[in-house]
Amino acid sequence: MWHIDAVGAVHPIYLIAIAIFCNEVKGKSMLAFARDIDVQYKTAFVLAHKLREAMASSTKALGIGGEGRTAEIEGAYFGGHIRPENLAIDRIDRRLAENQSGKRQVVVAM
Repeated sequence: MWHIDAVGAVHPIYLIAIAIFCNEVKGKSMLAFARDIDVQYKTAFVLAHKLREAMASSTKALGIGGEGRTAEIEGAYFGGHIRPENLAIDRIDRRLAENQSGKRQVVVAM
């Protein structure tokens, strides 16, 4: 396993940890993270916490709306179909184009 040396050079284990941590869609359990990078649970927890802090601090400076203004974004789906009972024999794959009604609309307000 590699570490940051006295000079401060970054070694591949940290780059691998960043890639594993950032590629998870719904988050990563620290037990699985610790197993993936072959460290103790506490080490993985601290590393993940530092990665979260770094990601939050980099996005905190970003803003839309200009100086002195803020913008809020909300999204919702309206319309569509009434959801039927989910019986195995009646299931329809609604991802297919022929099974979509075309009535669903997206509203985004800024």
